[in-house]
Amino acid sequence: MFVLDTSAFLHGKPHLLKGYTTSSVLSEVKSLEGEATLWVVGETVQVEDPLPYFIKRVERFLREVGETRLSEADVSVLALALQKKLPLLTDDYNLQNVAVQMGVEVRGVLFGEVKRVLRFEWVCEGCGRKYRPGTKTCPVCGGRVRPRPLRTR
Repeated sequence: MFVLDTSAFLHGKPHLLKGYTTSSVLSEVKSLEGEATLWVVGETVQVEDPLPYFIKRVERFLREVGETRLSEADVSVLALALQKKLPLLTDDYNLQNVAVQMGVEVRGVLFGEVKRVLRFEWVCEGCGRKYRPGTKTCPVCGGRVRPRPLRTR
């Protein structure tokens, strides 16, 4: 049993598609291949949205580490994986990276699992000063502040 992200449906390996997904994922599945996969596995996949507590837990963690690239569907499947204590099936490396940091087991669909965990620091492109996650502009030089990966594992 898995919690299934959008890529699990788009890359469709029906023998792996057993478990749960969220309504946000279903709204992301737009390709004909993905919709066909949904039709085939309709009996083996349950749609369930996570409890608000788990959504807030994921959102808090994302703020702490400065991760801004996850979609609403990504947040929902990560929260559901935490809630159900099930592995997350996804090829999204950003999602895998955050999931591993939160203690969620991940499995890749076609492309495997993330090889190293990344954390980010926020650095001004102009003067090199470091800032809190989410800062957009350097108050000192006016440069753009962007995330820069730090290797952690």
